[in-house]
Amino acid sequence: MQILCIDVGRGTQDILLYDSSLRMENCISLVLPSPVVLTRQKLKQAIDSGRRPLFWGTNMGGFSLAAYAAILKEQGKKIVLTHEAAKTFNDYPEELLPLGVSLITDDELPELMSQAEFFPIKTGDIDLAAMLAGFSKLGISANLDGIAVAVQDHGQAPPDMSDRRFRFQHYQQLLAADTPLFDWAYKRSEIPAYLTRLQAVAGSLPPDLPMLLMDTGIAAVLGALEDQKVSATENKLLVNIGNGHTLAVYLQAGKIAGLWEHHTGRLNANQINQLLKALINGSLDNDKIFAGGGHGAFINPRTHKPKKPELSCLTGPNRAIMAGYDYYLASPHGNMMLTGAYGLLRAYLAKYESGV
Repeated sequence: MQILCIDVGRGTQDILLYDSSLRMENCISLVLPSPVVLTRQKLKQAIDSGRRPLFWGTNMGGFSLAAYAAILKEQGKKIVLTHEAAKTFNDYPEELLPLGVSLITDDELPELMSQAEFFPIKTGDIDLAAMLAGFSKLGISANLDGIAVAVQDHGQAPPDMSDRRFRFQHYQQLLAADTPLFDWAYKRSEIPAYLTRLQAVAGSLPPDLPMLLMDTGIAAVLGALEDQKVSATENKLLVNIGNGHTLAVYLQAGKIAGLWEHHTGRLNANQINQLLKALINGSLDNDKIFAGGGHGAFINPRTHKPKKPELSCLTGPNRAIMAGYDYYLASPHGNMMLTGAYGLLRAYLAKYESGV
């Protein structure tokens, strides 16, 4: 059985081609630049070449267009986007118009793409065809039985609501219901309509291929449980310090007793350490974290007990931030960068093989 697991982050996409006939350590793994990084590079190439960027494709993880639009405006040009591709940068594409961009319909796309003045840039979190072609060129046989993908999806918030608030509202609904970790992962038919980035990924994959989709943060939590030392403890603090976001989860007796999420770039080591202490003792303030540019915090009054965890561990490409503190550096299957991919595999097998 082969399952392709792709954890799409802000800086990297971490890929595991799981083959049940091999030991995990012998399965093919890759760490590549993320689609966000590659898309930004293409935008810079378009500007440097003197051509007009033309975005088309699906909703994906994005970045601010403001600085790039300003450069093009000075050149008397505009960024052009289809409405669906524009959702990469704003859930409501019309809100991008003050930047000086142009929105087009899908019907207008073919004619513009044929014109030399435009530099087409396809948006999307997953390019499965390109990935499989790359495997083939390397002599790797990929006959997939399933695929699992993680992205961070803020969801499509109402126009008058912060996307950070909306994302954490989704978290709070799951936490308040004591939703088991595996049920934070979705088969195609289970994805909530408002999780538009997950919906876009599902729509870009073959309809007959079994798939599982979930959020990157929870994928990292599940992946950390693949570390032998982590799995051997009952009450544990799991912290994933990613390129874009940091998620901390306190697991007690297998349930989420509390968590917080913030932007990594807004935190230093001391701030992270203080937030972790507050998570343990239950004194986290949701509104305070939001006011500081984070997403929020949640303490479950039914399951949280303010006691020191048996183990506090770090994962994520920016965990070196905490070098001066005494935290266990989890390394599931000897490969920390694949933590999210291992979590995806764990969730996929639970949902499809165990019937969760």
